[in-house]
Amino acid sequence: PCDACLLGSADPYLCFENLHRFPGSEGQLLVHIWPGGSVAVAGQSDEEVVEAILKVLAKMFHEAVASTKDQVPSLPKPTQALVTRWSSDPFALAAYASSRLGARPGDFETIGAPLPEAPM
Repeated sequence: PCDACLLGSADPYLCFENLHRFPGSEGQLLVHIWPGGSVAVAGQSDEEVVEAILKVLAKMFHEAVASTKDQVPSLPKPTQALVTRWSSDPFALAAYASSRLGARPGDFETIGAPLPEAPM
């Protein structure tokens, strides 16, 4: 669904955000993978993570995916994928920021600004 904000998954540890809705982001999907779910990032290559996500999407949209009776439904591989590992990134250390309704674009600049120097 091109106009949906989020795409529902049977796995509560996966959050699919439809970026296709926004100009300049056509054809893009953002996937948050929370620990404890069916898809693991730790110890997996980028290709393995993407393949696992494609399998979840194929199950979610099984009616739109071509398959044969002996094959698991599959989707075409994306032209690009970026797998981040923010839980092990020394600059993020699993930090996460979320906006609330009414947030302004400048709010994230404020969140991302350096902290003031500590007094000596």
